[in-house]
Amino acid sequence: MATPTSLPATFVAGNVLTAAQMNDLRGAFRILQIVEGNTSSAVQSTSATPSDTGVTVNITPSATSNKVLVFVGINYQLFANNGTFADAKFDLLRDATTLDTLNLYHYQSGPTGGSGQIQANAYMSYLDTPSSTSALTYKVQQAIISAGSGRTIGLLGTWSNIVAMEVSA
Repeated sequence: MATPTSLPATFVAGNVLTAAQMNDLRGAFRILQIVEGNTSSAVQSTSATPSDTGVTVNITPSATSNKVLVFVGINYQLFANNGTFADAKFDLLRDATTLDTLNLYHYQSGPTGGSGQIQANAYMSYLDTPSSTSALTYKVQQAIISAGSGRTIGLLGTWSNIVAMEVSA
């Protein structure tokens, strides 16, 4: 991809770009492809070990110099009982590599013998430099940080999605 090396440092009214400058501008820093994955499955976990949520997308960059911009939206429920803490996390992975973690710190104030829950949305974004032209899988995993009896994290049975965009370098 072309980079805007021949463009003027600033633009002023009346400037006329040459054909080479127009081509540089046209080819630089653009979105080359957009792919989306989503799920409406209710996937729950009581484990401190990260597990797949089903929020997954595959993308194959066209050049090793390109970047991948990833956006995630998750509709989740966090549950605890007996006045315990229920802390959880979502991890964003590229293949088997964890890129980012979103920690959810919620105290569920249900009294002894009671329970509490929160339903909310979580959002993540990440600009990745994978240096690859191979097929890549971006996915979200979930885990309970404060594992213990009666603590659950899970996707609700509504929408959760992930969008990956290849950006030219």
